[in-house]
Amino acid sequence: MAQAHALAQAICPGGSRVHRLRPWAISGNWLHSALDTTYDPVFTALRDALVEDGSIRVVPLPEVPEPNVSANSWIDQNALDAVASRWATLDLEGRARALSHLMRPALPRSTPSTARLEEIGWHCVLGPGWSTDLSGQVSSAAGLWKENPAPVAAGKLVDSLLRSGQMITLRP
Repeated sequence: MAQAHALAQAICPGGSRVHRLRPWAISGNWLHSALDTTYDPVFTALRDALVEDGSIRVVPLPEVPEPNVSANSWIDQNALDAVASRWATLDLEGRARALSHLMRPALPRSTPSTARLEEIGWHCVLGPGWSTDLSGQVSSAAGLWKENPAPVAAGKLVDSLLRSGQMITLRP
């Protein structure tokens, strides 16, 4: 994805679609298994570059307006809602404690890895105008392949990305 984005940027540097799709440059690294085994320096470098140029914001999970944690069964949605509702009133120590408590059920599991767990809880990627982070949108889009033949699912995904720059508009 990063290479495809670099090519698109070279062909049409000021293009509105290129700009709208820029946050997805890291999606290939998000989907790659490198984050499931260890720290991925390429993902981190790409994420940080996108933050620096203003293409994305990185926020903790309670700051995601409409989180989709359906792929993370160990996150209690009610607990997340409770943490999010009082997030603005917590000091730094309170936020750290609340988020650590929220993510604790994942620790005894073999997945997600520590690196991916950190990204899910502490480094949620939000593009401009997004209410759901990259991880949540990818989880939503995965449902397309369960409900549709692969060519139809891929077509719906590409159409949604090109039209809105998001996967969240997809419904299986």
